[in-house]
Amino acid sequence: PAQWRVIRVLADEFFAGETANPKQRTIFAVGDEKQSIFSFQCADPAGFNAQYEHFNAQVSDIGGAVNYVRLLNSWR
Repeated sequence: PAQWRVIRVLADEFFAGETANPKQRTIFAVGDEKQSIFSFQCADPAGFNAQYEHFNAQVSDIGGAVNYVRLLNSWR
């Protein structure tokens, strides 16, 4: 959760004030719900999807689109 707060503060500037325009902006994040199971590291599995929903709404509000690529194979 602490890491997501930092990312949101930085990335939300893309969507505020004069920067909230249709210029192409890129936010690239890699991770998955399976990596969010480590509660001893303060992970929050529901938070992963909540962040996706947050950024998807922000991007949609300025007429953009999110490309969500689900990784189908894992070799852990």
